[in-house]
Amino acid sequence: MNSRRGFTLIEILVVIAIVAILAVLAVSSYGVARRQAKLSIVTDTVMTVLRQQQSLAKSGRSGSSLTGQIPTCYGMIFSKTEPYIQTVQAPYISVDESIDVNKSDFCDLRDGFYKATTFSEFENFIIPQISVFGTEKDSYALIFRPPEARVSGGEALNSVENFVQANDPRVLIKMSSANGTDSTTFTFDVTTGIAQKLPASTQQTL
Repeated sequence: MNSRRGFTLIEILVVIAIVAILAVLAVSSYGVARRQAKLSIVTDTVMTVLRQQQSLAKSGRSGSSLTGQIPTCYGMIFSKTEPYIQTVQAPYISVDESIDVNKSDFCDLRDGFYKATTFSEFENFIIPQISVFGTEKDSYALIFRPPEARVSGGEALNSVENFVQANDPRVLIKMSSANGTDSTTFTFDVTTGIAQKLPASTQQTL
């Protein structure tokens, strides 16, 4: 006698439900991993652009479209509101201390003298936190002066100045997806000129 029987309708429905749940979990995990990977790539790109601005200032390259043969300052502006990130070029003014000891070289960041360009790859992301030497800011500009890429900074371009010694010499930039579900943080040390991404374990405590 043949005792083999087929699957019941309930068993088939249970299997379908399990497969559907696993599929949803897999798609969800893939979506999270994809968002995190995209944010990581954008953060790496921002850090690369920051280093490029630093290198341009060191190279003594002039911004031909802006200042002709005048040495150029390069930098970036970070803000909690749009535009979140901009790159900056400005004429570099060198002052001979033997002529006037009360003045020093500076970047001409007056309106109409500098050029700011929105960082176009920063789409669908926001900057929820900017911390400078441990103090929260709404915006901050990092400007590199040639020929040694010395760093100046300020909450706005018209307030950029040379740095004074600080207990925490880092400028911290936190970037996140537009809905705030994923985030990553990098720091720029004004004393060493090094930008680096913080480990995930460290970012959880920020």
